[in-house]
Amino acid sequence: MGRYALDHVIPFSIWKNNDLWNLLPAARIVNAAKSDKIPAPELIERPRNRILEYWELLHKHQQQRFKKEIQVALLGNHAFDTWKQEGISQLKNSCNYLIETRGFEAWDVR
Repeated sequence: MGRYALDHVIPFSIWKNNDLWNLLPAARIVNAAKSDKIPAPELIERPRNRILEYWELLHKHQQQRFKKEIQVALLGNHAFDTWKQEGISQLKNSCNYLIETRGFEAWDVR
């Protein structure tokens, strides 16, 4: 068994979403600890550059699919040319909404 797992940033049990932007590599032990918790917005901000690097790889290799999925789920009416900035911002907003409004458990590792 490998050291890494594929993590749903926003857990599948909460948001039935297998979009490429929502799948990130994570250490198996970290993924197990996170379980069905929602990443705190601060937790998304700290590894922002790593998330964007991964998203850039996905965009490069699965351009059409990645663009469609992130546009529908995160960007909405925002132009695609701002996808990096808006994508991270909307991901943090979605997580914050699920924690603050819907009452899901936040996950933050210090």
